Amino acid sequence: MLGGNVRRGIVVMAWVVGLFWALWAGASCAADQGVATKDGLQGRAMHRKTATLVAPIEFVVKWAGDLTKKVQIHRMHFSWAGDGEGTLTLDANPCNLGSFGDPWLCAWVYQATFNVSVVPVTIGTTADQRKLYQINTDHIVSPALRLVWGGGPLSAERLLVFSPGNERPVHVITLEFDAYPPLGGGCPCAVDLVPEMMEVLELQRWSACAPDAVPAEVAAAAADWKKKNACVGRQVTPEAARNLSRWAREQMASYQRVPSVAGVKWKPVRMEKTHLLLEAVVDNLPVHAPQVHRWLTLYAVYDRSAKSIDRVTITIRGQRLE
Repeated sequence: MLGGNVRRGIVVMAWVVGLFWALWAGASCAADQGVATKDGLQGRAMHRKTATLVAPIEFVVKWAGDLTKKVQIHRMHFSWAGDGEGTLTLDANPCNLGSFGDPWLCAWVYQATFNVSVVPVTIGTTADQRKLYQINTDHIVSPALRLVWGGGPLSAERLLVFSPGNERPVHVITLEFDAYPPLGGGCPCAVDLVPEMMEVLELQRWSACAPDAVPAEVAAAAADWKKKNACVGRQVTPEAARNLSRWAREQMASYQRVPSVAGVKWKPVRMEKTHLLLEAVVDNLPVHAPQVHRWLTLYAVYDRSAKSIDRVTITIRGQRLE
């Protein structure tokens, strides 16, 4: 039989060992999360990497229908789980850089996240077993992108940028771990940010549409929105609204709560042969003058044949009453 002091000593020792093990395991799990994180694509573990460009690269981005836009990209974020699907964020927002080279004090110009397919390219293997993949998406007209993947989360991966008709890359960009997830990662539709009262291409290019013109299609879009609003809603935050604001900055400093986007009311505002542009007001925003009205607004591009929302734009619209 063990004496009482010995038994108490064993219990204390076991408790200390257990506490040490729990702390070590917790630290290990926290470290692992920096390598593979849950990024919203069916709950799969995603390897999330960022490419910061020394000089911006021009991309031609496809909107709905035949609309395209040229954007100067400063950063790209790439996420995938090592299988055939991933997400790519194009970030055209020019930023000052902090002491460690991180973006700081950015001006909002353009940012969008697309779902992409990641397809192996068979051209042999390197001595260190790196693999080559083609990154495909309908949202990018040019340039073409390929991925050099080292086969492990700690490898030095690269994005290769190809100009049209060129079989050799014109840019080689190193990817590094992304501690901060980009907007829209893993959403089932593309997500855009457009600063207050800046151009929304579909509004300028497509034909006007009466609010009661296509009730069946608006109902179908609302049904599809039920499947997609949770992911998009996580991007519609007070911080996003403050960043998108070009006016009333002082008043926006106290804006701290955004209503849920789940129940927004969509109305058609523009249309073309294959797509509709739907508009929904999320919230009334603070104003800097009594005759001004400002709204946090969503625009959804609805594919009429696929009966699905392909793109959501988060923006601020306003009106001045004379």
